Amino acid sequence: ITAGNLIIGTSGKGIDFSATTDLAGMSSELLDDYEEVTFTPIYSSESGTLTVVYDNQIGQYTKIGRKVSIIFRLRTDSVTGGSNSLVIGGFPFTNQDIGLDDVHVVQGGSFDSGKIPLLMFLSRGAATGGLQMATDDDPQNGFNTNISVGNLDTGTNKNSITCSFWYGV
Repeated sequence: ITAGNLIIGTSGKGIDFSATTDLAGMSSELLDDYEEVTFTPIYSSESGTLTVVYDNQIGQYTKIGRKVSIIFRLRTDSVTGGSNSLVIGGFPFTNQDIGLDDVHVVQGGSFDSGKIPLLMFLSRGAATGGLQMATDDDPQNGFNTNISVGNLDTGTNKNSITCSFWYGV
């Protein structure tokens, strides 16, 4: 092709790499999907209804075959209601269920009581995740405490997180 685009006009068809040498267990050599789209990430709660006014709420993803690259940012102006663990949702695809949650590093701050999220986990077999924080002042001691709705700050320009990661679908 010297000009223009290669257009695959039939669903389920794509670029076939079957002429290459394969490793044992290979399941497909067909690249049949590519997307670049925005999505709307959300804060929600494990129980009850969390009402949120967002100052910043943006997400973008690129899907290449069965892998999705995500980047998103959330920041709130007010938060009311809800209870138990904080949930992050709105992700465009369900995470593959291979027996483990996907874990990702978060840049965030301005949560109430100094609870700064350090990790985000994307639940296996779901399109939602949660945030975790260190259990004490030394992050090397573990990240096994979930951020709860009670850790959200109710003020303006608060509860800001930015995260980017890949996951399988």
